Amino acid sequence: MPDTDITRREHEKKFDRLTTINHLFHLQPFKGFVMELEDVHFHFDSAVILPDFGTFDAPLEGDPAAPDPATQRVISLAVVRACYLQGAKGQKMLIAGHADTSGSPDYNFPLSLQRANSFFHLLMGNRAEWVKISVAKHKVEDYQQILKWIANVWDFNCDPGNVDNNHGALTTAAVKDFQTEYNEEFDASISVDGQVGPETWGAFFDVYIAVLANIMDVEVADLQKFRDALQWVDDSKRTVGCGEEFPIEQPRKQNYKSKVNRRVEILFYDPGQEPKIDCHPGPTKCTPVICEIYNPKMYKYVHLPVDPVTSLIAFRIKMELGDIDSLFTDIGTSDDTDTGIRERMQAIGFLYAPLNDPAIATRAKDAWDHFKVVTTAGSAQLQTMVKNTIVDQNVLPAVGGFGMLRMPGSYCVTNAQFAAQFFGNPGATGAQSGRFQEETAVWTANDKLGLVPIVTKVESRPRTKWKPAKAGVKVHLQLIPPDAPPAGSPVAAPGLRAVPTVSVNVNGTPPPPTVTFTMTGSPAKFVTDTKAQNAPVANDPQVDNVHSAKGGKRGNAVAGTNHLTNVLEITTARPGFHGKFSFNASAASTHANAVMADTNNDGKAGFILMPAWTGGDRYKLRAFLDPVRGKPFNGTEGDAVKAESGTMVVWRILRFSNYMRWDYPAGVPAAEVNSCGGPLDNFDFAGVIATEYKNSWFDTVIEPNAASFQLITQAQWQLAQSRGRAAIAGKPLTSQKYDLNTLFPLGNNPSSGLIRFLTAAQYDAAVKGPPPPGGWLSAAGDPNYFNNMVALQNEMIGEYVEFFSKNAVGGLTVLQAPCFCTLSLGVIPTAFLPALRASGLGTSRRGCIVCFGHNIYAGGMPYDANHNTMHETGHVMYGVHQYTAGVQVNVNTGTIFDEHDYHDLCIMGYMRCSGGYCGRCTLNHAGWNTHAIAGNNPGP
Repeated sequence: MPDTDITRREHEKKFDRLTTINHLFHLQPFKGFVMELEDVHFHFDSAVILPDFGTFDAPLEGDPAAPDPATQRVISLAVVRACYLQGAKGQKMLIAGHADTSGSPDYNFPLSLQRANSFFHLLMGNRAEWVKISVAKHKVEDYQQILKWIANVWDFNCDPGNVDNNHGALTTAAVKDFQTEYNEEFDASISVDGQVGPETWGAFFDVYIAVLANIMDVEVADLQKFRDALQWVDDSKRTVGCGEEFPIEQPRKQNYKSKVNRRVEILFYDPGQEPKIDCHPGPTKCTPVICEIYNPKMYKYVHLPVDPVTSLIAFRIKMELGDIDSLFTDIGTSDDTDTGIRERMQAIGFLYAPLNDPAIATRAKDAWDHFKVVTTAGSAQLQTMVKNTIVDQNVLPAVGGFGMLRMPGSYCVTNAQFAAQFFGNPGATGAQSGRFQEETAVWTANDKLGLVPIVTKVESRPRTKWKPAKAGVKVHLQLIPPDAPPAGSPVAAPGLRAVPTVSVNVNGTPPPPTVTFTMTGSPAKFVTDTKAQNAPVANDPQVDNVHSAKGGKRGNAVAGTNHLTNVLEITTARPGFHGKFSFNASAASTHANAVMADTNNDGKAGFILMPAWTGGDRYKLRAFLDPVRGKPFNGTEGDAVKAESGTMVVWRILRFSNYMRWDYPAGVPAAEVNSCGGPLDNFDFAGVIATEYKNSWFDTVIEPNAASFQLITQAQWQLAQSRGRAAIAGKPLTSQKYDLNTLFPLGNNPSSGLIRFLTAAQYDAAVKGPPPPGGWLSAAGDPNYFNNMVALQNEMIGEYVEFFSKNAVGGLTVLQAPCFCTLSLGVIPTAFLPALRASGLGTSRRGCIVCFGHNIYAGGMPYDANHNTMHETGHVMYGVHQYTAGVQVNVNTGTIFDEHDYHDLCIMGYMRCSGGYCGRCTLNHAGWNTHAIAGNNPGP
């Protein structure tokens, strides 16, 4: 037979067992748990439970001298909190009061029960019953002690001075002050009479409950759910009074803090371990001889510790986007000469020249004029756009959400770079790629670019209401690992093509030969391989952001003063932000990837986030307090006071400002229309083109004049022709002098060619202006005639683009025409066909021209008109040619193959392809320093 466990309750129970074998019986005591409310929470001969005791000299939260939690006193409200937490474990409770007076049992039993009930009613939120006990059984020193405590924890002006049990003038004044401040805090109207009656005892109870909610970090109404979860040994006897019957003694004496028996014990029992309470036949009766609760042979108790309360002040923190506009220079004159106007236009992609550029006055004026046309507004609208553009809808994304951080991105080849043969020298090497170099120059000259203000609001609740925290609370702002945008999210770039291009029909001399290549590269592979060259480090919150070795900020110190290299700014106090809002400048934090700032008098701390300009980079922030109530935190703890943002993804602004078309004039012969390919296709900027640019994290803005083509009128054409010939006059473009006013006639243009030339014969026969020394030479006799005409044509196209782009405004301009010029409609030597009958030309004037009608694209071009537009705009934005013929694919031609992924086919070549940019072009558009990426060899 197995062994048998029995309890002392079973002393009369009979057990039937065989007598032929031995049996072992185990006498097991019951088990209970005891939590102590110390004697010091009651004055002698009083039933009022005191909220705290001692001299109240512990500093409050936010004070650098906040004490170590281990040294704190356990106050009665901490015991209430501990009861809620212990009761949530499903144990059953019993509250036992004890007394220590020298009175008779008939006096001590009711007093001990009153103490137990005082705690019970506080625990259960029974205001009226608690007040009854307090009114019936209190001492003057009780409310003196309570007033002193409230003065300390809530800063009420109600300190009565010494706790001397004498209600004198100071106590009366303190009570009046409390009554007055209570009415204000609780929107109440108790009598202000200096007397402590039921109204004032009820007010004390309200303060107890409010402070209890604070230390529980809940609202007062939420305390009820803790009360409802409590279970009792006997619902008819939830409290008992034991008088002096069971004093503190061995063997458990060392577990008590109470020095005398004036205490309350809260007893907990697991189901099945509950005591019988027959020892209390009535409310004020106790029969010790039959008591199970304190019978050491019936019960063994485990003493439950109570965590101290280090502060009665609760904190919370909110994080929000600050006033972005405040970071820029104040606007004064509200015109294009104003520095603040220029800075803001640059931040939202309307002005790309460095602010210290020699031509900034002209560029700023044209950009400002253009801005006012696009927005039909002025500086106020500019400031609004700054707020709504840089960070989505001027608000940080919520936790788990995503938002865009927009940076200017439409950087284009400059005149100087164009003159230095940028397009003709793709193998040029250097420390920085052209786009990255230009972008760096713009950002260097404008230290307001890329700044995002973050504001944290810290509130404390020392009373019933949340209020701004005091100055000096330390707030840390930290980069934390961002989330990955789900597929289809507005902030997620479309998935890059991962499938290599195969079966390519190579464009070539008619009839085009068909050559099939099976390429081994793809944009996805190139980008993945390039990122792997600087693999993420474990726990780095910048994950796969662009590394500093490739032009990003990952790998640099997160905290610093340089907006070109660091992510969180320290030391610098920006007048419009820190000065205007009285924010303290950030400093280095003891936590990794973080900065720290003290709150100001409004409980706020301001920070500057400086994300990289590289598209696709992701950032997520956590703001947290450290220390809190004297305890250190790193922001990850469950009880940390913290706030987090969603994930912000960098996108770059690409604006299309003008889509201008020179269409076939009325009366153009059918043969001429046919030679140009017939009707012109409509470019789909918002669809096909913008979709491809999303792969490079371009947020494409289609301005009204680019949403559909704008016909170039004859009057506009004459202005463009006149401006163009005036602009190139005197430039050493040709090997012999030409009278440009004669060569480029005005009047209506009857031709499908955008630029009207006289033929050599027409020029020779025309009347010209005053001749230069030596006279006007013959065009027909010019041995370099076509070379000279190509040079003049290309220069004129640039001038046309600049004219229609309003001197190169922030958005791109695309001109469309059946052909470049009237010369291309005649007989042209084969060697000059590519130049004079080209399908397009990219310029350094923030725009390009795209030619030919639909039939030419459908009849042998490697891609259609939309993709040819991407080819030309790709040139404008620092893209050079890739393979222009199939014979180049497997040929090692040296450093010329370092501007593309030559294991893939790119729209920047002349060969049939997927219709998109290669991986290297994708990174170039995204703002990487592509010269830091080693080129790969040619071949499939």
